[in-house]
Amino acid sequence: MTTASNERGRRSWGNPLGWIAALQILMTLVALGRAKILAVMLSPSGFGVAATIDQLIMTVVQLGALGMPFACLKYMAQAHGEGQVQFQRVATGFAKAILTAGLLSTLILLLILQFRPEWIGRELTPYLSYLKVAALCVPAAMLAILAANTLAAAQRPVGAAMMNFAVALALAAGAVIGVALDGLNGLYAGTAIAGLLSTVGAGLFLFRDVGVRWVMGRRGEGGLAEALRHFPASAGFYLTMVLSAGSLFLIRYLVLAHMGEAPAGFFQSGMSIALTAGAVLTPLINLYLIPILSRKAPTTDKVAACERFMMSLLPVMILAIIPILCFPQTIIRILYTDQFTPAAYILFSFVLWQCLTQISYICLQLLIGLDDLVSVPVLALIGFGGSALLTELLLPRMGLIGAPAAMTLGMALYAGAILVRLKWKHGVSLTPQIHGRVAWMMVVIAAGGVLFMRGAEFSLTGFGARALFATICLALTWLIFLRNDTATLALVKRFTGRRA
Repeated sequence: MTTASNERGRRSWGNPLGWIAALQILMTLVALGRAKILAVMLSPSGFGVAATIDQLIMTVVQLGALGMPFACLKYMAQAHGEGQVQFQRVATGFAKAILTAGLLSTLILLLILQFRPEWIGRELTPYLSYLKVAALCVPAAMLAILAANTLAAAQRPVGAAMMNFAVALALAAGAVIGVALDGLNGLYAGTAIAGLLSTVGAGLFLFRDVGVRWVMGRRGEGGLAEALRHFPASAGFYLTMVLSAGSLFLIRYLVLAHMGEAPAGFFQSGMSIALTAGAVLTPLINLYLIPILSRKAPTTDKVAACERFMMSLLPVMILAIIPILCFPQTIIRILYTDQFTPAAYILFSFVLWQCLTQISYICLQLLIGLDDLVSVPVLALIGFGGSALLTELLLPRMGLIGAPAAMTLGMALYAGAILVRLKWKHGVSLTPQIHGRVAWMMVVIAAGGVLFMRGAEFSLTGFGARALFATICLALTWLIFLRNDTATLALVKRFTGRRA
Protein backbone atom coordinates (compact mmCIF):
# COMPACT_ATOMS: atom_id res chain seq x y z
CA MET A 1 0.00 0.00 0.00
CA THR A 2 1.40 3.39 -0.91
CA THR A 3 1.80 6.38 1.35
CA ALA A 4 -1.10 8.16 -0.39
CA SER A 5 -3.43 5.21 0.12
CA ASN A 6 -2.34 5.02 3.75
CA GLU A 7 -3.35 8.64 4.13
CA ARG A 8 -6.73 8.03 2.54
CA GLY A 9 -7.25 5.04 4.84
CA ARG A 10 -6.50 7.14 7.90
CA ARG A 11 -8.85 9.94 6.85
CA SER A 12 -11.72 7.53 6.27
CA TRP A 13 -11.85 6.78 9.99
CA GLY A 14 -12.52 10.42 10.86
CA ASN A 15 -11.77 10.68 14.57
CA PRO A 16 -9.09 8.15 15.60
CA LEU A 17 -9.32 8.82 19.35
CA GLY A 18 -13.02 8.01 19.39
CA TRP A 19 -12.56 4.81 17.40
CA ILE A 20 -9.64 3.68 19.53
CA ALA A 21 -11.56 4.35 22.74
CA ALA A 22 -14.65 2.51 21.45
CA LEU A 23 -12.60 -0.52 20.39
CA GLN A 24 -10.76 -0.53 23.69
CA ILE A 25 -14.06 -0.49 25.59
CA LEU A 26 -15.12 -3.56 23.60
CA MET A 27 -11.75 -5.16 24.31
CA THR A 28 -12.17 -4.39 28.00
CA LEU A 29 -15.59 -6.04 28.01
CA VAL A 30 -14.03 -9.13 26.43
CA ALA A 31 -11.34 -9.21 29.14
CA LEU A 32 -13.95 -8.78 31.86
CA GLY A 33 -16.06 -11.57 30.40
CA ARG A 34 -13.03 -13.86 30.30
CA ALA A 35 -12.14 -13.04 33.90
CA LYS A 36 -15.73 -13.60 35.05
CA ILE A 37 -15.95 -17.02 33.43
CA LEU A 38 -12.53 -18.11 34.72
CA ALA A 39 -13.35 -16.90 38.23
CA VAL A 40 -16.56 -18.95 38.27
CA MET A 41 -14.91 -22.06 36.85
CA LEU A 42 -11.62 -21.96 38.77
CA SER A 43 -12.54 -20.50 42.22
CA PRO A 44 -10.24 -17.98 43.98
CA SER A 45 -7.47 -20.57 44.46
CA GLY A 46 -7.35 -21.66 40.82
CA PHE A 47 -7.72 -18.07 39.65
CA GLY A 48 -4.73 -17.03 41.76
CA VAL A 49 -2.59 -19.84 40.36
CA ALA A 50 -3.59 -18.94 36.78
CA ALA A 51 -2.74 -15.28 37.39
CA THR A 52 0.72 -16.17 38.71
CA ILE A 53 1.40 -18.42 35.71
CA ASP A 54 0.16 -15.70 33.34
CA GLN A 55 2.59 -13.21 34.87
CA LEU A 56 5.46 -15.69 34.59
CA ILE A 57 4.71 -16.08 30.87
CA MET A 58 4.64 -12.31 30.41
CA THR A 59 7.98 -12.08 32.25
CA VAL A 60 9.44 -14.63 29.82
CA VAL A 61 8.01 -12.59 26.94
CA GLN A 62 9.79 -9.48 28.22
CA LEU A 63 13.04 -11.33 28.89
CA GLY A 64 13.11 -13.21 25.61
CA ALA A 65 11.93 -10.43 23.30
CA LEU A 66 14.87 -8.18 24.25
CA GLY A 67 12.49 -5.22 24.36
CA MET A 68 12.01 -5.34 20.58
CA PRO A 69 8.17 -5.46 20.40
CA PHE A 70 8.07 -2.13 22.23
CA ALA A 71 11.26 -0.50 20.94
CA CYS A 72 10.20 -1.24 17.37
CA LEU A 73 7.36 1.30 17.59
CA LYS A 74 9.82 4.16 17.94
CA TYR A 75 12.10 3.00 15.12
CA MET A 76 9.31 1.95 12.76
CA ALA A 77 7.62 5.33 13.25
CA GLN A 78 10.88 7.07 12.38
CA ALA A 79 11.34 4.81 9.34
CA HIS A 80 7.80 5.50 8.17
CA GLY A 81 8.68 9.18 7.99
CA GLU A 82 11.52 8.27 5.61
CA GLY A 83 9.29 6.44 3.14
CA GLN A 84 7.37 3.22 2.62
CA VAL A 85 10.37 1.18 1.45
CA GLN A 86 12.41 1.98 4.55
CA PHE A 87 9.40 1.31 6.77
CA GLN A 88 8.84 -2.13 5.24
CA ARG A 89 12.52 -2.95 5.59
CA VAL A 90 12.70 -2.01 9.28
CA ALA A 91 9.33 -3.61 10.14
CA THR A 92 10.21 -6.86 8.36
CA GLY A 93 13.54 -7.00 10.16
CA PHE A 94 11.90 -6.61 13.54
CA ALA A 95 9.29 -9.24 12.67
CA LYS A 96 11.91 -11.85 11.82
CA ALA A 97 13.98 -11.02 14.88
CA ILE A 98 10.98 -11.22 17.24
CA LEU A 99 9.78 -14.50 15.74
CA THR A 100 13.24 -15.98 16.27
CA ALA A 101 13.36 -14.66 19.84
CA GLY A 102 9.92 -16.11 20.60
CA LEU A 103 10.85 -19.59 19.44
CA LEU A 104 14.15 -19.55 21.34
CA SER A 105 12.45 -18.27 24.51
CA THR A 106 9.91 -21.08 24.39
CA LEU A 107 12.63 -23.68 23.95
CA ILE A 108 14.68 -22.32 26.84
CA LEU A 109 11.65 -22.14 29.16
CA LEU A 110 10.67 -25.74 28.35
CA LEU A 111 14.22 -26.92 29.08
CA ILE A 112 14.21 -25.10 32.43
CA LEU A 113 10.83 -26.58 33.36
CA GLN A 114 12.05 -30.04 32.45
CA PHE A 115 15.49 -30.05 34.08
CA ARG A 116 15.64 -27.13 36.57
CA PRO A 117 12.05 -26.37 37.66
CA GLU A 118 13.20 -25.01 41.02
CA TRP A 119 14.59 -21.97 39.20
CA ILE A 120 11.08 -20.58 38.79
CA GLY A 121 10.25 -20.97 42.50
CA ARG A 122 9.37 -24.01 44.58
CA GLU A 123 5.79 -22.84 45.15
CA LEU A 124 5.15 -23.17 41.40
CA THR A 125 6.64 -26.65 40.91
CA PRO A 126 3.29 -28.40 41.61
CA TYR A 127 1.94 -26.70 38.49
CA LEU A 128 4.66 -27.79 36.03
CA SER A 129 2.23 -29.48 33.65
CA TYR A 130 0.27 -26.23 33.31
CA LEU A 131 3.46 -24.22 32.87
CA LYS A 132 4.71 -26.41 30.02
CA VAL A 133 1.53 -25.86 28.06
CA ALA A 134 1.54 -22.15 28.89
CA ALA A 135 5.10 -21.85 27.53
CA LEU A 136 3.73 -22.43 24.03
CA CYS A 137 1.95 -19.06 24.23
CA VAL A 138 5.20 -17.05 24.29
CA PRO A 139 5.81 -16.51 20.52
CA ALA A 140 2.22 -15.46 19.87
CA ALA A 141 2.32 -12.97 22.74
CA MET A 142 5.44 -11.32 21.29
CA LEU A 143 4.07 -11.14 17.77
CA ALA A 144 0.68 -9.79 18.90
CA ILE A 145 2.41 -6.73 20.37
CA LEU A 146 4.46 -6.32 17.20
CA ALA A 147 1.40 -6.51 14.94
CA ALA A 148 -0.43 -3.64 16.63
CA ASN A 149 2.71 -1.52 16.89
CA THR A 150 3.44 -2.02 13.19
CA LEU A 151 0.07 -0.56 12.24
CA ALA A 152 0.45 2.27 14.76
CA ALA A 153 3.87 3.16 13.35
CA ALA A 154 2.31 3.24 9.88
CA GLN A 155 -0.06 5.94 11.17
CA ARG A 156 -2.93 3.46 11.30
CA PRO A 157 -3.96 3.79 14.99
CA VAL A 158 -7.52 2.58 14.40
CA GLY A 159 -6.25 -0.47 12.52
CA ALA A 160 -3.88 -1.16 15.40
CA ALA A 161 -6.75 -0.97 17.86
CA MET A 162 -8.81 -3.33 15.69
CA MET A 163 -5.88 -5.74 15.59
CA ASN A 164 -5.64 -5.69 19.39
CA PHE A 165 -9.36 -6.32 19.72
CA ALA A 166 -9.35 -9.23 17.26
CA VAL A 167 -6.42 -10.92 19.02
CA ALA A 168 -7.96 -10.37 22.47
CA LEU A 169 -11.27 -11.84 21.31
CA ALA A 170 -9.54 -14.91 19.84
CA LEU A 171 -7.44 -15.50 22.98
CA ALA A 172 -10.44 -15.07 25.28
CA ALA A 173 -12.48 -17.56 23.23
CA GLY A 174 -9.63 -20.06 23.27
CA ALA A 175 -9.18 -19.69 27.04
CA VAL A 176 -12.87 -20.09 27.87
CA ILE A 177 -13.35 -23.11 25.60
CA GLY A 178 -10.16 -24.67 26.92
CA VAL A 179 -10.94 -24.24 30.62
CA ALA A 180 -14.45 -25.62 30.06
CA LEU A 181 -12.98 -28.76 28.47
CA ASP A 182 -9.95 -29.43 30.70
CA GLY A 183 -9.49 -26.93 33.53
CA LEU A 184 -6.12 -25.17 33.80
CA ASN A 185 -4.48 -27.46 31.22
CA GLY A 186 -7.25 -26.65 28.78
CA LEU A 187 -6.96 -22.94 29.59
CA TYR A 188 -3.42 -22.76 28.27
CA ALA A 189 -3.90 -25.28 25.46
CA GLY A 190 -6.85 -23.25 24.17
CA THR A 191 -4.89 -20.01 24.53
CA ALA A 192 -1.91 -21.48 22.65
CA ILE A 193 -4.07 -22.68 19.75
CA ALA A 194 -5.93 -19.37 19.55
CA GLY A 195 -2.62 -17.51 19.71
CA LEU A 196 -1.22 -19.53 16.81
CA LEU A 197 -4.28 -18.92 14.64
CA SER A 198 -4.42 -15.19 15.44
CA THR A 199 -0.68 -14.86 14.77
CA VAL A 200 -1.03 -16.40 11.32
CA GLY A 201 -3.98 -14.14 10.59
CA ALA A 202 -2.13 -11.02 11.78
CA GLY A 203 0.90 -11.89 9.67
CA LEU A 204 -1.17 -12.35 6.53
CA PHE A 205 -3.04 -9.10 7.17
CA LEU A 206 0.16 -7.09 7.63
CA PHE A 207 1.65 -8.52 4.45
CA ARG A 208 -1.43 -7.62 2.45
CA ASP A 209 -2.01 -4.22 4.04
CA VAL A 210 1.46 -2.72 4.61
CA GLY A 211 3.80 -5.16 2.87
CA VAL A 212 5.53 -6.52 5.98
CA ARG A 213 6.72 -10.15 5.76
CA TRP A 214 7.02 -12.06 9.04
CA VAL A 215 8.83 -15.14 7.75
CA MET A 216 10.10 -15.22 4.19
CA GLY A 217 11.17 -12.18 2.26
CA ARG A 218 13.00 -11.07 -0.83
CA ARG A 219 16.62 -10.02 -0.74
CA GLY A 220 17.12 -6.54 0.62
CA GLU A 221 13.67 -6.50 2.20
CA GLY A 222 14.94 -6.62 5.75
CA GLY A 223 16.35 -9.29 8.02
CA LEU A 224 17.67 -9.97 11.49
CA ALA A 225 20.55 -7.57 10.99
CA GLU A 226 18.09 -4.72 10.38
CA ALA A 227 16.52 -5.22 13.82
CA LEU A 228 19.75 -6.05 15.63
CA ARG A 229 21.21 -2.78 14.34
CA HIS A 230 18.79 -1.00 16.67
CA PHE A 231 19.37 -3.26 19.68
CA PRO A 232 22.09 -1.20 21.44
CA ALA A 233 19.77 1.79 21.45
CA SER A 234 16.77 -0.32 22.49
CA ALA A 235 18.55 -1.92 25.45
CA GLY A 236 16.85 0.62 27.71
CA PHE A 237 13.43 -0.58 26.52
CA TYR A 238 14.48 -4.15 27.18
CA LEU A 239 15.65 -3.59 30.72
CA THR A 240 12.57 -1.52 31.52
CA MET A 241 10.17 -4.20 30.27
CA VAL A 242 12.08 -6.91 32.13
CA LEU A 243 11.99 -4.93 35.36
CA SER A 244 8.28 -4.21 34.97
CA ALA A 245 7.20 -7.78 34.23
CA GLY A 246 9.71 -9.26 36.66
CA SER A 247 8.55 -7.08 39.54
CA LEU A 248 4.89 -7.95 38.95
CA PHE A 249 5.74 -11.65 38.85
CA LEU A 250 7.80 -11.32 42.02
CA ILE A 251 5.00 -9.45 43.78
CA ARG A 252 2.45 -12.10 42.76
CA TYR A 253 4.87 -14.80 43.85
CA LEU A 254 5.36 -13.12 47.24
CA VAL A 255 1.59 -12.91 47.74
CA LEU A 256 1.23 -16.59 46.86
CA ALA A 257 4.13 -17.59 49.10
CA HIS A 258 3.20 -15.44 52.13
CA MET A 259 -0.61 -15.44 51.93
CA GLY A 260 -1.64 -18.58 50.03
CA GLU A 261 -3.65 -19.42 46.91
CA ALA A 262 -6.97 -17.78 47.82
CA PRO A 263 -5.43 -14.40 48.79
CA ALA A 264 -3.46 -14.57 45.53
CA GLY A 265 -6.82 -14.84 43.77
CA PHE A 266 -8.16 -11.84 45.73
CA PHE A 267 -5.03 -9.91 44.81
CA GLN A 268 -5.48 -10.73 41.12
CA SER A 269 -9.16 -9.76 41.12
CA GLY A 270 -8.35 -6.34 42.57
CA MET A 271 -5.49 -5.80 40.15
CA SER A 272 -7.61 -6.84 37.16
CA ILE A 273 -10.31 -4.32 38.01
CA ALA A 274 -7.73 -1.57 38.44
CA LEU A 275 -6.15 -2.46 35.12
CA THR A 276 -9.59 -2.26 33.54
CA ALA A 277 -9.97 1.29 34.87
CA GLY A 278 -6.87 2.32 32.93
CA ALA A 279 -7.36 -0.01 29.98
CA VAL A 280 -8.82 2.61 27.67
CA LEU A 281 -5.92 4.98 28.31
CA THR A 282 -3.02 2.63 27.56
CA PRO A 283 -3.91 2.02 23.88
CA LEU A 284 -4.42 5.76 23.41
CA ILE A 285 -0.87 6.27 24.66
CA ASN A 286 0.59 3.43 22.60
CA LEU A 287 -1.30 3.94 19.37
CA TYR A 288 -1.88 7.70 19.37
CA LEU A 289 0.63 9.55 21.56
CA ILE A 290 3.81 7.50 21.14
CA PRO A 291 3.94 7.78 17.31
CA ILE A 292 3.61 11.57 17.70
CA LEU A 293 6.41 11.74 20.25
CA SER A 294 8.63 9.39 18.21
CA ARG A 295 8.75 11.56 15.11
CA LYS A 296 11.34 14.22 14.54
CA ALA A 297 10.04 17.48 16.00
CA PRO A 298 11.22 20.29 18.31
CA THR A 299 11.22 19.55 22.04
CA THR A 300 8.61 22.25 22.64
CA ASP A 301 6.20 20.56 20.23
CA LYS A 302 6.60 17.18 21.93
CA VAL A 303 6.12 18.65 25.39
CA ALA A 304 3.04 20.53 24.21
CA ALA A 305 1.56 17.36 22.69
CA CYS A 306 2.17 15.42 25.90
CA GLU A 307 0.66 18.16 28.06
CA ARG A 308 -2.45 18.42 25.88
CA PHE A 309 -2.89 14.68 26.11
CA MET A 310 -2.57 14.64 29.91
CA MET A 311 -4.80 17.69 30.40
CA SER A 312 -7.55 15.98 28.41
CA LEU A 313 -7.31 12.48 29.87
CA LEU A 314 -6.85 13.12 33.60
CA PRO A 315 -10.44 14.34 34.14
CA VAL A 316 -11.70 11.34 32.19
CA MET A 317 -9.77 9.06 34.54
CA ILE A 318 -11.38 10.76 37.54
CA LEU A 319 -14.86 10.22 36.11
CA ALA A 320 -14.11 6.56 35.34
CA ILE A 321 -12.88 5.59 38.81
CA ILE A 322 -15.69 7.10 40.91
CA PRO A 323 -18.06 4.09 40.47
CA ILE A 324 -15.26 1.70 41.46
CA LEU A 325 -14.56 3.70 44.62
CA CYS A 326 -18.22 3.92 45.63
CA PHE A 327 -19.32 0.34 44.94
CA PRO A 328 -16.28 -1.99 45.26
CA GLN A 329 -18.24 -4.96 46.61
CA THR A 330 -20.88 -4.77 43.91
CA ILE A 331 -18.31 -4.49 41.14
CA ILE A 332 -16.42 -7.52 42.43
CA ARG A 333 -19.64 -9.54 42.67
CA ILE A 334 -20.58 -8.60 39.11
CA LEU A 335 -17.16 -9.22 37.59
CA TYR A 336 -16.26 -12.26 39.67
CA THR A 337 -18.31 -14.02 42.37
CA ASP A 338 -19.25 -13.55 46.03
CA GLN A 339 -16.17 -15.59 46.93
CA PHE A 340 -13.98 -12.66 45.84
CA THR A 341 -15.63 -9.94 47.99
CA PRO A 342 -12.76 -9.99 50.57
CA ALA A 343 -10.82 -8.06 47.92
CA ALA A 344 -13.24 -5.12 48.11
CA TYR A 345 -11.49 -3.38 50.98
CA ILE A 346 -8.20 -3.13 49.07
CA LEU A 347 -9.64 -2.24 45.67
CA PHE A 348 -9.07 1.52 46.04
CA SER A 349 -5.34 0.95 46.61
CA PHE A 350 -5.11 -0.88 43.27
CA VAL A 351 -6.93 2.02 41.59
CA LEU A 352 -4.42 4.45 43.08
CA TRP A 353 -1.54 2.30 41.86
CA GLN A 354 -2.93 2.05 38.34
CA CYS A 355 -3.53 5.78 38.01
CA LEU A 356 0.03 6.54 39.10
CA THR A 357 1.28 3.87 36.69
CA GLN A 358 -0.52 5.51 33.77
CA ILE A 359 0.79 8.96 34.67
CA SER A 360 4.32 7.60 34.96
CA TYR A 361 3.96 5.86 31.60
CA ILE A 362 2.91 9.05 29.83
CA CYS A 363 5.84 10.98 31.33
CA LEU A 364 8.20 8.13 30.39
CA GLN A 365 7.08 8.31 26.76
CA LEU A 366 7.95 12.01 26.71
CA LEU A 367 11.40 11.16 28.04
CA ILE A 368 11.83 8.48 25.37
CA GLY A 369 10.53 10.86 22.73
CA LEU A 370 13.36 13.21 23.69
CA ASP A 371 15.79 10.32 22.96
CA ASP A 372 16.83 10.00 26.60
CA LEU A 373 17.13 6.22 26.51
CA VAL A 374 20.12 5.92 28.84
CA SER A 375 18.17 6.90 31.95
CA VAL A 376 15.12 4.71 31.23
CA PRO A 377 16.34 1.45 32.88
CA VAL A 378 17.76 3.33 35.87
CA LEU A 379 14.41 5.00 36.48
CA ALA A 380 12.63 1.67 36.01
CA LEU A 381 14.87 0.09 38.64
CA ILE A 382 13.84 2.80 41.09
CA GLY A 383 10.13 2.31 40.40
CA PHE A 384 9.69 -1.41 39.82
CA GLY A 385 12.54 -2.52 42.03
CA GLY A 386 11.21 -0.30 44.79
CA SER A 387 7.73 -1.83 44.40
CA ALA A 388 9.04 -5.38 44.82
CA LEU A 389 11.28 -4.50 47.76
CA LEU A 390 8.50 -2.62 49.54
CA THR A 391 6.14 -5.56 48.99
CA GLU A 392 8.53 -7.87 50.82
CA LEU A 393 8.68 -5.36 53.68
CA LEU A 394 5.01 -4.40 53.93
CA LEU A 395 3.21 -7.66 53.12
CA PRO A 396 4.04 -9.43 56.43
CA ARG A 397 3.21 -6.28 58.42
CA MET A 398 0.07 -5.03 56.69
CA GLY A 399 -1.44 -8.18 55.25
CA LEU A 400 -2.78 -8.32 51.69
CA ILE A 401 -3.20 -4.55 51.35
CA GLY A 402 0.57 -4.24 51.85
CA ALA A 403 1.17 -5.42 48.27
CA PRO A 404 -0.84 -2.73 46.42
CA ALA A 405 0.36 -0.15 48.95
CA ALA A 406 3.96 -1.05 48.11
CA MET A 407 3.21 -0.93 44.38
CA THR A 408 1.66 2.53 44.79
CA LEU A 409 4.69 3.84 46.67
CA GLY A 410 6.97 2.38 44.01
CA MET A 411 5.06 4.12 41.22
CA ALA A 412 5.15 7.40 43.14
CA LEU A 413 8.94 7.08 43.29
CA TYR A 414 8.99 6.23 39.58
CA ALA A 415 6.91 9.25 38.54
CA GLY A 416 8.96 11.57 40.75
CA ALA A 417 12.24 10.27 39.34
CA ILE A 418 11.04 10.74 35.74
CA LEU A 419 9.94 14.32 36.43
CA VAL A 420 13.30 15.08 38.06
CA ARG A 421 15.11 13.68 35.01
CA LEU A 422 12.98 15.73 32.61
CA LYS A 423 13.75 18.90 34.54
CA TRP A 424 17.45 18.25 35.18
CA LYS A 425 18.41 16.92 31.75
CA HIS A 426 15.98 18.61 29.38
CA GLY A 427 14.71 21.63 31.29
CA VAL A 428 11.13 20.38 30.91
CA SER A 429 8.52 20.94 33.62
CA LEU A 430 4.86 20.02 33.39
CA THR A 431 2.38 22.82 33.94
CA PRO A 432 0.84 23.53 37.38
CA GLN A 433 -2.56 22.61 35.91
CA ILE A 434 -1.38 19.05 35.33
CA HIS A 435 0.05 18.77 38.83
CA GLY A 436 -3.24 20.09 40.19
CA ARG A 437 -5.28 17.50 38.31
CA VAL A 438 -3.03 14.68 39.47
CA ALA A 439 -3.27 15.86 43.08
CA TRP A 440 -7.06 16.12 42.86
CA MET A 441 -7.29 12.60 41.44
CA MET A 442 -5.20 11.25 44.34
CA VAL A 443 -7.46 13.04 46.83
CA VAL A 444 -10.59 11.55 45.22
CA ILE A 445 -9.19 8.01 45.30
CA ALA A 446 -7.91 8.24 48.88
CA ALA A 447 -11.17 9.76 50.15
CA GLY A 448 -13.29 7.18 48.36
CA GLY A 449 -11.18 4.33 49.67
CA VAL A 450 -11.27 5.50 53.28
CA LEU A 451 -15.01 6.20 53.21
CA PHE A 452 -16.32 3.22 51.27
CA MET A 453 -13.89 0.31 51.52
CA ARG A 454 -16.37 -1.34 53.92
CA GLY A 455 -20.02 -1.01 54.83
CA ALA A 456 -23.37 -1.70 53.20
CA GLU A 457 -23.49 -0.17 49.74
CA PHE A 458 -27.25 -0.11 49.18
CA SER A 459 -28.61 0.77 52.60
CA LEU A 460 -30.35 4.12 52.78
CA THR A 461 -27.39 5.86 54.45
CA GLY A 462 -24.76 3.94 52.51
CA PHE A 463 -26.20 4.69 49.09
CA GLY A 464 -26.95 8.29 50.07
CA ALA A 465 -23.38 8.87 51.23
CA ARG A 466 -22.00 7.42 48.01
CA ALA A 467 -24.35 9.50 45.87
CA LEU A 468 -23.33 12.63 47.76
CA PHE A 469 -19.63 11.81 47.37
CA ALA A 470 -19.97 11.21 43.63
CA THR A 471 -21.95 14.42 43.17
CA ILE A 472 -19.37 16.49 45.05
CA CYS A 473 -16.46 14.94 43.12
CA LEU A 474 -18.12 15.42 39.74
CA ALA A 475 -19.13 18.99 40.54
CA LEU A 476 -15.68 19.99 41.77
CA THR A 477 -14.01 18.26 38.83
CA TRP A 478 -16.18 20.27 36.48
CA LEU A 479 -15.83 23.60 38.29
CA ILE A 480 -12.09 23.39 38.94
CA PHE A 481 -10.81 21.66 35.82
CA LEU A 482 -13.32 21.25 33.02
CA ARG A 483 -15.23 24.52 32.75
CA ASN A 484 -13.74 26.68 30.00
CA ASP A 485 -10.99 24.09 29.52
CA THR A 486 -9.70 24.28 25.95
CA ALA A 487 -7.90 20.92 26.25
CA THR A 488 -11.10 19.16 27.25
CA LEU A 489 -13.08 20.93 24.54
CA ALA A 490 -10.49 19.76 22.03
CA LEU A 491 -10.83 16.19 23.32
CA VAL A 492 -14.60 16.30 22.92
CA LYS A 493 -14.14 17.54 19.37
CA ARG A 494 -11.75 14.67 18.56
CA PHE A 495 -14.12 12.07 19.96
CA THR A 496 -17.33 13.37 18.48
CA GLY A 497 -16.25 15.19 15.37
CA ARG A 498 -18.27 18.22 16.51
CA ARG A 499 -17.32 21.55 17.95
CA ALA A 500 -17.91 21.47 21.71
